[in-house]
Amino acid sequence: LVFTPENQTADSVIERLSVELDTKEQSVLVCTSDGAEQNIVLSQGASRISTREFLQEVKQAKREMNNTYSHHPSNAQRNWLEDSLPENIRVALDHLRHKK
Repeated sequence: LVFTPENQTADSVIERLSVELDTKEQSVLVCTSDGAEQNIVLSQGASRISTREFLQEVKQAKREMNNTYSHHPSNAQRNWLEDSLPENIRVALDHLRHKK
């Protein structure tokens, strides 16, 4: 995510960075629905995704995360640190927690 500096257009920054950052070790993905800008970055070797496609990918990733993490055990079933502490330590910590 890049914010455009003052006195520069977003297009000029996108075009410059798509050339500078596109190397064998990393690739550049430009998110724009501007057809002319898409053609420019594609001609410079960068990849492009439209804003509509990007939004769909974000929504899909969110659905996948929800599916993955919705099956995790609830808090009641998790292992809590206090469960592994000796009783006298738990009582002392509980006393400190409630002390005002």
